[in-house]
Amino acid sequence: MWLFTKHGFFSVVATEKFEENMIQIRARRSVDLVALLSNAPSSVSSGMHTIIETRNSDYPFRIIVTRDTWKVLAAWLTEGIDYPNFKGQIRDANYSHFALTVWEAGRRMLHKFSEGTWR
Repeated sequence: MWLFTKHGFFSVVATEKFEENMIQIRARRSVDLVALLSNAPSSVSSGMHTIIETRNSDYPFRIIVTRDTWKVLAAWLTEGIDYPNFKGQIRDANYSHFALTVWEAGRRMLHKFSEGTWR
C-alpha cells in the first residue's frame, strides 16, 4: 500500500519472508520514517524501531513492526486528518514536488479515462 501522509511517503507491505505477524514500513528517505516515529503515539515511538538501511533497494529505508503496531499507526494517521486539502499540509519542498507529480499523473489518467483512451 502506498501511503502519502503529512509525515512522509511510505510503502507498507508484508515482510519479504512473509512473517505472518510482521509489516514493513518502507520509505525512500530516512527523514520520513524519523518524522513518522517522532510524531507517533508513545506506545509506538517508545518501542525499539531501528531504521534498516538497504541502499540497493527502491525503498532504501524501512522499519519492521508487528501488525498490531501497524494498526495503531494507521488509526493514529486516520485520526490526524484535520485538513480539507492534503497537498497544503506538506511542508517539505521535495516531498511536495513528488506528491504533486503523482497527483498530476492521476489527473492525466482521469482525462484519458473520460476520453475513453485509458482502460
